[in-house]
Amino acid sequence: RFPTMKFVQFLLVVCSGEYITELSQCSQSEKRPNLALCLAGGARTFADGHVVNGYIKNFIDPFGANVTTFLYLKLHDRSTKGKDRAQNLVMATDNHIGFGDHIEAIRREAERLPSLVSLDIIQHDVIFRHPPGCGKNRSFVADNSTGTAWRLEELWQMLVGQIYNQYWCGIQIEEYSKNTGVFFDIVLKSRPDVTFVGQIPPFCAFDYRTKACSARDWMFMLPGIIAIKALKRGYQEFLRCNTLMNRNKTKIAEVVVRATGMGKEMLAGMGEPDKHCKHCPHNDPSPESCPECKRKSATPLRLIRRKGVPSGSLPGALPRACGF
Repeated sequence: RFPTMKFVQFLLVVCSGEYITELSQCSQSEKRPNLALCLAGGARTFADGHVVNGYIKNFIDPFGANVTTFLYLKLHDRSTKGKDRAQNLVMATDNHIGFGDHIEAIRREAERLPSLVSLDIIQHDVIFRHPPGCGKNRSFVADNSTGTAWRLEELWQMLVGQIYNQYWCGIQIEEYSKNTGVFFDIVLKSRPDVTFVGQIPPFCAFDYRTKACSARDWMFMLPGIIAIKALKRGYQEFLRCNTLMNRNKTKIAEVVVRATGMGKEMLAGMGEPDKHCKHCPHNDPSPESCPECKRKSATPLRLIRRKGVPSGSLPGALPRACGF
């Protein structure tokens, strides 16, 4: 068993168009891959049934892999939307912490996912400090006398928290593999507030052994041969004072992931789009226009900021041809 720590909320939605290749069309001789599903970050709207329903109906069942689940869910959120830090803390946790009932709802939803082996519910506010030797060693912002520096502090906490979420997934999957001998062919790391609202193509439609897929910093589908190192790399770089986040507050998570994190672990060509799909017309998803591509369209993502409401947020997509 893995150590259980303790359990926040958000609903990000992943849609996909119709898919050409159904699971029944995958070769009977092709072994179903092992997939580690790791949802890590603010729990936000995870307890809303829409999230797990979408994963089961539109990802787990049609994709057809042998899925093992790892969950790291934080009840305290980070935000920079309040007029001051006090209001900000209320806004960040509002509607997320009916602790007893909310934790039970989270547990119920978590247990619906297949082969749940790690469930960490974080009830305390996670605070990151500068690593020793990286300058200020108490907080990311030394002087809060301006009254606005807390916003920068919260930004740092959000960004470091994101790469730590990836690191947690890498550590948990690595330990599980060592203890069981199970090798994961694919790792899907996503936010806990993401769900699929349309069916994803089955595993045989993807070059999952050689290609990585990413949608901003929301979701990553990584080949197993590099997944653990890739997930751990960003936070390890932070601990070594090598990450861009120690130097430039304008660098957002996507840049950090590619410049000083996961991107450094990609093998040659792994971040390049699938050759059969990368030249397919974006506005023509028909099989006739691109017969070699088994994926009919991209898998759109949507960040949902209100419980159970699939609207009002930022669009993204898991590319039709993959790519990182």
